[in-house]
Amino acid sequence: MATSSTWLTELLAERERARTTTEVVIGSGELRVADVVAVARFGARVRLDDAARSRMERSRAVVERLIDANAKVYGLTTGFGPKRDVLIGADEVEALQRNLVRSHACGTGPVLPEDVVRAMMFLRAATIARGFSGVRPVLVERLAAMLDASVYPLVPSRGSVGASGDLAQLSHLALVLMGEAEGRVHRGGAATGTEDGDAADVDGIEGGRRARPGLISAARPSEFEPSTPASLVDRFGIEPVTLLAKEGLALINGTQGMAAIGALVLWDALETLVASELGCALSLEGQKGVRDAFDPRIHAVRPVPGQAESAWLIRAAIDGSEVLSMPLSLPRLDRAVRELEDAIEHLGRPGAAAADDDDDDGGGPALVDDLRARLERTAGALRAIRATPRKILDDAMASAGLDVADGWATSRAARPKLLRALDATLAGPKRELLGCYQMTLGSALPAGSERAREFIAAAIGEVELAVPESPPVQDDYSYRCAPQVLGAVRANLDHARRVLEAEFGAVTDNPLVFPPDPPAELTVEACRDAVVSGGNFHGEPLAFVLDLIAIVLVEVASISERRIAHLTDGRASNGLPSLLVERAGLRSGFLIPQYTAAALVSEAKTRAHPASVDSIPTGEGTEDHVSMGLAAAHKARAVLDLAERVVAIELLTGVAAARFRGAPEVKLGRATMPLFELLDANVPPLDEDRALGFDMDRVLGLVRSGAVVDVLATLV
Repeated sequence: MATSSTWLTELLAERERARTTTEVVIGSGELRVADVVAVARFGARVRLDDAARSRMERSRAVVERLIDANAKVYGLTTGFGPKRDVLIGADEVEALQRNLVRSHACGTGPVLPEDVVRAMMFLRAATIARGFSGVRPVLVERLAAMLDASVYPLVPSRGSVGASGDLAQLSHLALVLMGEAEGRVHRGGAATGTEDGDAADVDGIEGGRRARPGLISAARPSEFEPSTPASLVDRFGIEPVTLLAKEGLALINGTQGMAAIGALVLWDALETLVASELGCALSLEGQKGVRDAFDPRIHAVRPVPGQAESAWLIRAAIDGSEVLSMPLSLPRLDRAVRELEDAIEHLGRPGAAAADDDDDDGGGPALVDDLRARLERTAGALRAIRATPRKILDDAMASAGLDVADGWATSRAARPKLLRALDATLAGPKRELLGCYQMTLGSALPAGSERAREFIAAAIGEVELAVPESPPVQDDYSYRCAPQVLGAVRANLDHARRVLEAEFGAVTDNPLVFPPDPPAELTVEACRDAVVSGGNFHGEPLAFVLDLIAIVLVEVASISERRIAHLTDGRASNGLPSLLVERAGLRSGFLIPQYTAAALVSEAKTRAHPASVDSIPTGEGTEDHVSMGLAAAHKARAVLDLAERVVAIELLTGVAAARFRGAPEVKLGRATMPLFELLDANVPPLDEDRALGFDMDRVLGLVRSGAVVDVLATLV
């Protein structure tokens, strides 16, 4: 991968390809994940390539020659699986295919969302369009017509062991293609909700999130009606297909269930990864962290795949950040003001001390009132500095003899001058605070006001820390090692993409037909040799990478949660208020969003156990090793759902932290500034406690719609 904007340009081009492609040709050329998304979510039309039609007709001629000769060939004139040696007469081959589909349509569980089912139809059409399945072109044409007419068949999510293919799921599709009443098609319109036991979003399976309006992400079985020939013709103008020899087997024997889910999960996983990298950049600014960890020299000497790309993206996102350049800690000034407010409150109401002491000669109570007035003036001075950070920094630059046009990211040599100038700006409030503290020493403060001294001392400490003597050296791992972790995620997702895209163009049914050349030599013996049995339907290659997607998404969520914890921990957030809220204790602020993120990560970890290591023999022992690939796909989808939610919480937390750092007046980076503006427009500041679950859902919607990743256009 490229380590510059070339990589980003390619990413944005793929996103645009998925959204704008109007037609995908199958049967020739390679298919990409973006093509699957274009058809499944954005309604691109599907067309069979003319050369592919010719290949299909050639392989079909082989099948018909063998049927005419009543030759014994697996899947054509025999039973299936353990009944492979049962010979079927030529007059029963149509019944054989019809019975196969009917008997295998026994899926169960929640209904798959429309985009997944559309991806299944598309990928099944693409594999048989290659011309090695021995079926007529009409099957591809009808599947394409179903896609173009927005036919949404009911496909239960469970019931595949992922070895003879996703038999149950593909059989439910085939029932509709056949016009069988046992098949079901959605009545149309938005889903009306879910019921216990058949909710479509169980295990995070929910589609249509980044798609054209109208796609159904959560449907109930009661929303589907029988796919009778009359309903197909009347509603969609589609004639059902009577399956001939081999055609039922070709429709259901393949990996398109797991491949369909895998394609959409992979697409969303990459979006989630990029959103998490942007979230890391925003959190780094909220934390006021150290840029050094993203220095390209570091990543050049460890050239493992993905790492440099992640480092580049985060570095580019924070480029030009005034928040990271600013040497003045605004949250420290906020803390100092809060300490002074608490001190004033503990001193009581003005004049209260004198009123309570009838024998007072004007000493003690008058001193308290004077102390209160001085604290109020100092708090006001600090508020004024806090309210105009840009002017304060520019004035400090000018007084230090530095060029304001150069910005606050001064050289290491010039930085001490700027720090001394800022110290001079705070010198007045510091003197006042020290004087106030001295007033409390040896004085008999009124009962109940002794703690004022402690608050004044704390305010002095915060003002001292507002201009640190030297910048921090390095951050904790969740920031410093983000390129290493997220880069490894990117590399593994890229590997998964290569495997999935190879599968999109693969032929995965059994047996396969390799017509003799030249085609005129269709002797029975030549045709018998042309039909070859194998195991391309086995889902292990996909099962492995689907498990891998789940595993790496857990790490996306895990490192994101750690940054959330940093930002909300008042002891570890570099001056941010505890729980990212004023008066923590009275208010809980972002306490529970971090709990929620922790719960989501913990659940994701339990789903990271690979499904592909399991195998249960089926088919009377004939299918004695299976992949559990569809189970791996469901797990990946579930972990994706959890990871998206954690990333959304980090973004919500990051925008709150950035506000305390002075945003939007103090500018964020090249990509984090538009990201902040997007988030700021959708979630208001947390001035008082409210139900943050709604805010979390709004940000989740921005992640899932692609709006978060859209801000990357600013980096091109």
